[in-house]
Amino acid sequence: MSNSVRVLAVALCAVGTAAIALFLWARRPAAVEREAAPRSAMDGGARAAAMPAPVRGNATILGEVVLVGAPPQMQPLKLGADPICAGASSRDEQVIATDGKLENVFVRITDAPAEPPRSEPVVIDQVRCVFRPRIQGAIRGQMMQIRNGDQTLHNVHGYAGTSTLFNYAQPATAPPVERGFPDGARVIKLKCDVHPWMTAYVLVTDNSYFAVSGRDGSFSIHGIPAGSYHLEAWHERFGLKTAKVTLTEGGTARVAFSYAPGDRG
Repeated sequence: MSNSVRVLAVALCAVGTAAIALFLWARRPAAVEREAAPRSAMDGGARAAAMPAPVRGNATILGEVVLVGAPPQMQPLKLGADPICAGASSRDEQVIATDGKLENVFVRITDAPAEPPRSEPVVIDQVRCVFRPRIQGAIRGQMMQIRNGDQTLHNVHGYAGTSTLFNYAQPATAPPVERGFPDGARVIKLKCDVHPWMTAYVLVTDNSYFAVSGRDGSFSIHGIPAGSYHLEAWHERFGLKTAKVTLTEGGTARVAFSYAPGDRG
């Protein structure tokens, strides 16, 4: 075989190898996304099938969260680096208090029976360079779907405590990405490494008895069986508060949580 033929054969072999590698690389992200999901999330269907249907009641908790004292001054956000972010919230949303009523407090029953996860994912969107919603709950075993509603690049970075759960770029044209929650995780924090002011939290619980306080500080939890329960209120800056409540069948209990500006989580 002549040298020129040998060179041609080697070149064709190299091109073929590169093509195969490129093909495998192009397919790699989807496989990695599936493998990266925690076992608890990938087994969500099995978990739901193995658990009995939740026992529902008809009792209700109505509550309010107040901030006693002047709220801390929230700093203006530096949005000018990305024109797509124009029109976004102009101030840090860590503390939103209106007339002493505190928004974005997550309230849950901590000792109600566990129930199967919902089949639909919890959804976090990125709109004008802000995560929406900022605070929400999920049932253990449920999936989390992260969308990019902006015409700009985001980089979604998920944490459990200080440990990174995932970290990936999400361009404007990228499809939604679904992730699960690791075993034992209670608070998942989301950040964007491109727009550092972007923050959201997903709080993972064992049942659907939870709510988030609105702009007027109010919250409500419905369909609870009669009994005595422990309630937990969580705010990203001010931390935890607890209460105990006793519910009668068909009854309504009223609960108030109070924070001070100096409280820390």
